[in-house]
Amino acid sequence: MNEFRLYWWDRAPRQYLRFVIRRSADLLSGDYDLLSDDERARFDRFLFARLFHCDTLLSFAGRPLLLSLVERQWLREEKFEEEFYENYKATRDRLFNVLSLNNPAFPGTKSELLRLTQKLLDRFIFAFYCKDMGDRMLFPPQFVRDHLRNRSMSRSTTPTVTSSGVSSSACSPRSMVAPSSAV
Repeated sequence: MNEFRLYWWDRAPRQYLRFVIRRSADLLSGDYDLLSDDERARFDRFLFARLFHCDTLLSFAGRPLLLSLVERQWLREEKFEEEFYENYKATRDRLFNVLSLNNPAFPGTKSELLRLTQKLLDRFIFAFYCKDMGDRMLFPPQFVRDHLRNRSMSRSTTPTVTSSGVSSSACSPRSMVAPSSAV
């Protein structure tokens, strides 16, 4: 046995805490294990000892400490999720307004522009996820940012939004910059 997992009783098997004793050479297994000597491994050893201690798992009367900790964690996760979606909606609305202001000749309907705004945001989230995975897989730091910056400085193409999606047209990079009042 090379790992211990602590499953959430109502979220198994998709959500659990994982403690790896000895990390394999697999890139997705993380960059440390319980036997490592860095700060994260020391914290995980402390957490492992506390979570799997009999006083945490069992109780002579009332609810076990671990169950109380898990329930508090659920409340935090729900609050985090709620805040995330509020921020996401605000960002989507702001992006929609910027696209509307900067593309007055958009041939489609408002709902089409909203759909394209949603698609653009989804792609940003995917790119940021890939960036995080790239960090984990040892891609150069700031790879995505530098690539996007270089693309935005390119004089050959500038993306524009059409009713059928994103296309490119030749124009100066300055036309991509939104007026400061719109942002």
